Amino acid sequence: MFAQKGLHEYMLDLARGSITSGAQILELGSGSGAFALRLMDAGFHVTCCDITDEYFSVSSGVPFIEADLNTTFAPQIAMQFDAVISMEVIEHLENPWQYLRQIVQLVRPGGTVIISTPNIDTPRSLLSFIKSGTFKYFKDSDYGPGGHITPISQWQLTKIFERAGLSRASMQGFGTPWGRGLRHLGAKLGSLLMKNNPARFGPIIICIAVRPD
Repeated sequence: MFAQKGLHEYMLDLARGSITSGAQILELGSGSGAFALRLMDAGFHVTCCDITDEYFSVSSGVPFIEADLNTTFAPQIAMQFDAVISMEVIEHLENPWQYLRQIVQLVRPGGTVIISTPNIDTPRSLLSFIKSGTFKYFKDSDYGPGGHITPISQWQLTKIFERAGLSRASMQGFGTPWGRGLRHLGAKLGSLLMKNNPARFGPIIICIAVRPD
């Protein structure tokens, strides 16, 4: 799976703005380690975690933990971090509620959690659901081993964060919200709707929250 163009840079800016420089960060679903390298270049200390290190291409010296994120994996990692970042992972998992409960065990009180996932609340995705009964990025072609199996709305994601014990959750969208055929309509409609819910726009939704002290 590949991140949308520009998402790494955007997430790095969010990390710099919400996490203290030099902090210990756990990245869940590290893949090749490309984003971990960006975090380390920015001065963070990073531990990576994924189900396998088969695709992990970062040179030795970077802590890597193999763990199945569909399980109760927190005891396997068995330490706490200043922040946990999970980019485009939760939609691949069977139980997002359990996933957040595990994450909370791994972040120190006062620490930050940043999660991104495909935004099923965009007008384009909702139109797809009305037309075909499937959200954008969650069609049959997106399923299969390691594919997108769990669409999560912004409302659901907020509730999942709250139920896990996180606070001050904020949402924001990333990316271009309109396809080519919808850009003209989007320019007019978006100016009205974004006043009420700017996070609804952008194919990626990002949620940032804090574990209370």
